[in-house]
Formats: sequence, structure tokens, C-alpha cells
Amino acid sequence: MLSYLIKKEFKLLARNKIVPGMLVALPLMAMLVFPWAANQEIRNVRVEVVDNDRSPLSSRIVDEIGGSAYFNVTGMSESYPDALRKVDSGQADMVFVIPPDFEKDLVAGQPGPVQIAANAVNGTKGTLGSSYLMSMLLPSRSARSTSSIRRLTTRCSWYRPSS
Repeated sequence: MLSYLIKKEFKLLARNKIVPGMLVALPLMAMLVFPWAANQEIRNVRVEVVDNDRSPLSSRIVDEIGGSAYFNVTGMSESYPDALRKVDSGQADMVFVIPPDFEKDLVAGQPGPVQIAANAVNGTKGTLGSSYLMSMLLPSRSARSTSSIRRLTTRCSWYRPSS
């Protein structure tokens, strides 16, 4: 029974002049067009910075983030809750927190924890954005100090029911 159906389908395929061309053209177009259209790279991630250290090192880090093609520093908040309100209102996508005495801890050889809070409503932007930001910090740590920079990642996912 199955062999009969297979033979029938190949006979129908041979009679039609459009279908064989579509069998070749559609996968070929998918292989050529989709890599250009479906790109996982993100740009212009809006970052709100909470600089509790206010040292030359923290200023340099903020300047590096703002000078990147991937990030736009939207502003400096005084506290973490203020920065989270900007994420909640849609003015920022991520919060980058530099703790007090960050430079002093790095100079003393202690790990300097930084906090990256990414909006998880857009999972791709949040995950890749925090990874990009962390990769920006890690390569230059040897130029700043021999100690490591630790990251505390906070993911906040809020349910926003439509009113």
C-alpha cells in the first residue's frame, strides 16, 4: 500500500512543471536569505548606571560602556530602585550597578562585584546584553588590577496584564 502511494506522488510530481522548481528554489532561498534576516546580534541596549563609587575607574568603565556600539548609557541614577523604575517604564533595558569602594577593593586585591540587572521581558536582549556587558568588563580587568571582577546577575521578569 505504501509503495503505491509513493509511486503515485512521484507521478504527480513529474506531471507538474512548477512543483519541482519550488522544491529546489524554496530551500535554496531559505539558505540564502534567512542568515541575513535572522540575526542574533543586538545593538543600542539602553543602560542605566548606578555609580556608587564615583572614582576615576568607575568613570572610565561607564565611558567604555557608552562608547560601545552595543550600548547607550541613558543616564545615571542615584539608587538601584530609581534605575529599576526606569527599566519598568521602558526608558532603559538594563541596570549596571558599581558598588561603593569598587576601585579601592580592586587595588587591594579583592574581587570587585558589579551588578547587572537585565529586563527579561525581551529574553534575547536581556541575556545577550548582560553577556556583552560582562565580556566588555572581563578582558580589561588585567589592565586595571590582577584581581577579578565578579558579577551578580539579577533577572527580573514582571507580568504586565493588559488593562
